[in-house]
Amino acid sequence: MSVGKKDQKGMSRRDFVNGAAASGLAAAMGDLVSTATPASAQGQTPGEPAKWDKEADVIVVGSGAAGMPATIAAVEAGASVILVEKNTVVGGCALISQGFLGVGGGSQAQKAANVVDSADLDYAFYMDFKVRENRRHVPEVLRAFCDRSGDTIDWLVQHGVQIYNPAVRSHSIQWNVMGPGWLYGSSPTRKSSGAGMIKPLEAAAKAKGVDIQLGTEMTKLIREGGTSGRAIGVTVKAGSQTLNFHAKKAVILASGSWKGHKYLRSLQDPRITDEMTGTGYPFINDDGMGMLAAIEAGSIMTGDRADDRHVWHRMFGTRYYRFAPGQPFAAPGIGALGQLSGDDMSYIIFVNKAGVRFVNEAAGEATNGFYDYALAQPGHTIWTIFDDAAAKKNHWTPTPPTVEPNMAFSASTWADLAKAISVPADALTNTVTEYNLYVDQRADPDFKKAQIYLTNKIATAPFYAVAVSLQVHDTMGGLPINAKAQVLDIYGKVIPGLYAAGEVAGSLDLIGMPKGVVMGRIAGEAAAAEKVSL
Repeated sequence: MSVGKKDQKGMSRRDFVNGAAASGLAAAMGDLVSTATPASAQGQTPGEPAKWDKEADVIVVGSGAAGMPATIAAVEAGASVILVEKNTVVGGCALISQGFLGVGGGSQAQKAANVVDSADLDYAFYMDFKVRENRRHVPEVLRAFCDRSGDTIDWLVQHGVQIYNPAVRSHSIQWNVMGPGWLYGSSPTRKSSGAGMIKPLEAAAKAKGVDIQLGTEMTKLIREGGTSGRAIGVTVKAGSQTLNFHAKKAVILASGSWKGHKYLRSLQDPRITDEMTGTGYPFINDDGMGMLAAIEAGSIMTGDRADDRHVWHRMFGTRYYRFAPGQPFAAPGIGALGQLSGDDMSYIIFVNKAGVRFVNEAAGEATNGFYDYALAQPGHTIWTIFDDAAAKKNHWTPTPPTVEPNMAFSASTWADLAKAISVPADALTNTVTEYNLYVDQRADPDFKKAQIYLTNKIATAPFYAVAVSLQVHDTMGGLPINAKAQVLDIYGKVIPGLYAAGEVAGSLDLIGMPKGVVMGRIAGEAAAAEKVSL
């Protein structure tokens, strides 16, 4: 099998998506398969390009919470690795994440802190059917996750990751360097961020000779026979070039979620409309490339969430999610990290484009809470209304650069504020007057806001309106995998040579970094153990 410089032209992932929108998923997949198979007259194996531009034992697609552990694990097991990352820096969403690892398993850090935890205790916790979120775990995958959680934390520490604040099923990653994401934690000297894991693992990957291909986007997964054989490589786009990378052992998809793909996410929840952005955008756009490539190659999208409460985030005065000061898209918004919660709700009301309240502002974010009501509002238009007394009391600064232009307005009268945000003046004035009466009466007959939140009238000019941005945070589901992180096809059979971990993978009802880190490491070890495919 030769490695050369000739590009292989074919239908790109974007072409597939456009075709699917026009002709339906099945038709588009049929077209893709036919165009992906070279002419038999050239004497090539069906599905295989004429030339390979690069090759390694393992190709890892994505360099975030799953991709970096997968890469290091594969290299340490003796495999050569090409790491494909579409961004210009390593890290994915993990680089800007909070740095919270909701895993336990009895790590050395836990033992040193006298925290009682173990794989068995964690498995029992996650299998408790009385907890709604626990009803969608695939038992064998969960068992593997729990069994490897503790030693994976120890493994991260061995690679220079600093762990602190161990608790039951919980660790935090220490990192004190701001940017591109925010730093978390109340201590002035000990902060957390996912960058505290990414940076040490990136250094380890470079030291071990990993071929890191930045600015390189996978557009297609290559299987022998088109959609019937082993996963043997990927087609990528790097600048103006289309290249084919050969995986002699396996391909690992660690490409993140699909919260930025408008069609796939609408299958999960039709209320996710096109204008909504995903958290991490524009630094990261989780466009579902890994999901699409695997579906094109014969896998399927599965759901793994029994509760949609983690799908959403709301930001106040900004469309961007928790970027560090100084970033070009870093309007932080008002409130703690751009969000209002808890006691903040005693100072505000929410109104829709009709200028009227529609929800108990103190409602939680679980099912039948704030998001269900917010998503039912026309155009998802939601304004946070408060007065100058609230702004001064809570140190809210509803002006740029704290908020984005045209996402916050102020006025000395309710009529002028209503005009600024294009809502009926009479409706807004009446809504505020009525709410202030409820504060006096310590009772909210409309939405049953609790007395503890009915403590502050909205009456001191100037008055403010700050837009609420609804953002897609987590996707519920992914590619079905087994305990080795091998991807399954539409019949539940293993696709040889194909692995997935992190948000692109399903089978675990878990969110955030934990399933990526643990299952990514499992995938890297298993992929490296595959036999070389010649």
